[in-house]
Amino acid sequence: MEAPWRKIAIIGGTGKMGSWFARQFSQLGFEVYISSRSHVKARRTARKLGVKPLKIEEVAAADLVLLSTPIPITPELALKVAGFMRRGAVLADIASIKTGVVEALEKAVKQFKVKAVSLHPMFGPGAESLKGQRIIVIPVKGSLSTAKLMAGFLRAAGSKVVVASTAALHDKMMALTLALPHFLNILFGATLTAGKIPVRKLGNFAGTTFQLQKVICESVSQEDPETYASIQMFNPYFLEVLNSLLEEASKLKEAVEKGSLEKIVEVFRRVSGFLAKDPEYREAYKRFYAALKALSG
Repeated sequence: MEAPWRKIAIIGGTGKMGSWFARQFSQLGFEVYISSRSHVKARRTARKLGVKPLKIEEVAAADLVLLSTPIPITPELALKVAGFMRRGAVLADIASIKTGVVEALEKAVKQFKVKAVSLHPMFGPGAESLKGQRIIVIPVKGSLSTAKLMAGFLRAAGSKVVVASTAALHDKMMALTLALPHFLNILFGATLTAGKIPVRKLGNFAGTTFQLQKVICESVSQEDPETYASIQMFNPYFLEVLNSLLEEASKLKEAVEKGSLEKIVEVFRRVSGFLAKDPEYREAYKRFYAALKALSG
């Protein structure tokens, strides 16, 4: 696949997403290198993936450097890595929160004369390839043409590209579409735990909604807890969303306590009215059962 870069270095390439991108880029014909805090681990993982290990200090050889690192350390690491890169090379990240990260990339562009773009793959390492997967592209000031170049490359690879004009817009959306679902599933699981009834026994009494919700919750519970915590803690817009959630929960709790059928119906209809504006709304029930059928084999 044609691209303006040939050699790609992935910092954090021994992690799940870092390894995933290393494998994908390698299959697309790029020369791929991976780095990790442990060079021993980097060498071991590189052998397994069929790529090459390198140290951060050696990234000058790369045309594109991709940061696949924990949210809290990504801004500082971006500036550190940029200092070892050659002028004109591209620095990118795949952090789930962009506040602080995009600002660091802007500084890197200005201070070290690199190019930069911020990415957010809206999928996990279970995806088979880039094809059909949604990826958000956030342009970086001083390097806007790089975002167009990256978007074109990803579209050519079959990805569904969404452009978020700013880090703030991205994080506001993620507060609702990422942090909120994570929180709800953690809460769902924590509530089941508090009930002290074995999951296997609950399954014998499970309806369709519980079955599907349990699968989502079980999937979430297998992910890295620090990553999920960071997505909620470091998104500056999530606390507002969380306050709204608790306010709505309080209203429903009060309606249940007072036996107010009308209040619950009112909320239900308000939700239905809002969701009915979704073009896929009418197909939701059919897709729900299709998902259950797929899960049952």
